[in-house]
Amino acid sequence: MGQLERPSIARMKPGVSHRGNGAKRPELERTMVKTLVRLAKDESGATAIEYGLIAAAGGLAIAGAMPGLNSHIANAWVAIAGAVTTAATQ
Repeated sequence: MGQLERPSIARMKPGVSHRGNGAKRPELERTMVKTLVRLAKDESGATAIEYGLIAAAGGLAIAGAMPGLNSHIANAWVAIAGAVTTAATQ
């Protein structure tokens, strides 16, 4: 099997892509810079991120309150189980 022949560095022309598509590097770089600038100015996802942060903070608050609620919920189930047992035995 033969290997693909790559142009040697000595034969490469500056500013030209050597991947076979013929695109010039400066044009590609300008396009990439324009795209990055446009993405940096885009604020359409900022609101969604803010709502996500608010939801995460609410989740942390609920998770922080759970240890205190845990014993109250367990006591409620014990009381319900006792009431059901008492009602079933009468």
